[in-house]
Amino acid sequence: MNIGILVFDDVEVLDFCGPLETFSVVNDVSDTKSNVFTISKRKNPVQARSNLIVKSNYSIKDHPALDILIIPGGNGARKIFNDEEILKWIYIQYGRVKYLLSVCTGALILAKLGLLLNKKATTHHTCFHLLEEIDPTIEIVRDQRFVDEDKIVTSGGISAGIDMSFFMIEKIWGEDLAKAVAKEMEYYIS
Repeated sequence: MNIGILVFDDVEVLDFCGPLETFSVVNDVSDTKSNVFTISKRKNPVQARSNLIVKSNYSIKDHPALDILIIPGGNGARKIFNDEEILKWIYIQYGRVKYLLSVCTGALILAKLGLLLNKKATTHHTCFHLLEEIDPTIEIVRDQRFVDEDKIVTSGGISAGIDMSFFMIEKIWGEDLAKAVAKEMEYYIS
């Protein structure tokens, strides 16, 4: 399974590293293989939050076909709003992937593209109002770490992307594998 994570300047580090680590540990505890990698607009390094420099594995023009695409958040997510090339790429990927996931303010990008129309969704608690402004048809879920709308799963702020990743591991590969990954990571899941 190919799992691509979009990275961009000023992306929130845990938004992309949490899911990256969680899905990667699948390979450590089972014969199930997940190919987890980062994708950026260009293969140039991006500067994540806290001045972390990230060199993506692929660009939006040369990545393998995706099964899952993860859109993280952070202050840089708002810059994506005006990047027609990235927006078009995300929209095209939505038609191709099995699952489209967002972490934190990544949900704002999905809303901008109209992908959350008449759906339930969540985002970082400080941005509920922005999600409502972008698309008033979205039913904002304020008291859950993630919201499953079949093909699209949104998660709340920062660390909630890890919980969403465990949920997806269970959804795709089953509860036993999710528990094995949690044990390996020494992470509590309910």
